[in-house]
Amino acid sequence: MINVIIPIIDNPDGYSKAINSIARLEDVSVIVGVTAQLEHSLVLPGSIRLKVFKDGSKKEEIINSLQGMIGDGKIIVCRRPFTRSEFDKLATSQTQVTYFERKRGNGLVELFKRTISFLVKFLFGVDFFDGDISLIAFSEDMGQVLQNVSNLSYSTRVDRWRGVEQGTCTSELPPVAMEGDKMANIRLLIFALLSILVPVAITVVVSVFVKVSFVIGMILFCLVVLGVAGGLLLLCSLAFNKIIGKRYFPEAEKA
Repeated sequence: MINVIIPIIDNPDGYSKAINSIARLEDVSVIVGVTAQLEHSLVLPGSIRLKVFKDGSKKEEIINSLQGMIGDGKIIVCRRPFTRSEFDKLATSQTQVTYFERKRGNGLVELFKRTISFLVKFLFGVDFFDGDISLIAFSEDMGQVLQNVSNLSYSTRVDRWRGVEQGTCTSELPPVAMEGDKMANIRLLIFALLSILVPVAITVVVSVFVKVSFVIGMILFCLVVLGVAGGLLLLCSLAFNKIIGKRYFPEAEKA
């Protein structure tokens, strides 16, 4: 059995077309969560398992709310409309985790991404999937684990798995941005800049107007080091949020 999880908060026509292309396949259970205002805009066959949520619900909240409807078997999470070709690639994949390839940037961009990935893994104990997770599939044995995790959304956006075989497919369609908290990201950026700049400014002012002894110099040095370290930690957290979106989402509320 293949469990297909589809949260819908926009583009009902695109999702209707995608769902109808797979709705009558054998051993495929399509589980759809949709906001109330879009429920009647969907054109779906009666075999679809549909759950309606309050307007304003996020995709990731809906994914968490649909977790209890998952049965044994493979799991495919669809964060955007898909083509039949894309679905077939995921449905027939033999790796434990399968997602789509992402377009590579230039050497400097890739080096930056690898550095951020290393720091995030060191600080938070998780890694990024090296590809587009707008559509992502998990094998049957991984599906058994995902049925019991505390946050299905988070577990399908970050690579928290060790010793798991991963594979990629190709697609011409662009990825969708992960849902995040813009205000939280702005606050992280402001605090990061303050953490770095304030100790440096204090050190410069004290050095100009006060005769600095060895002890005061060491205190100022430690202040700058701690400020920079704290700022870098906040910037890593910001990069993490920009790439995978907000870390934890609650369950969506039923309409």
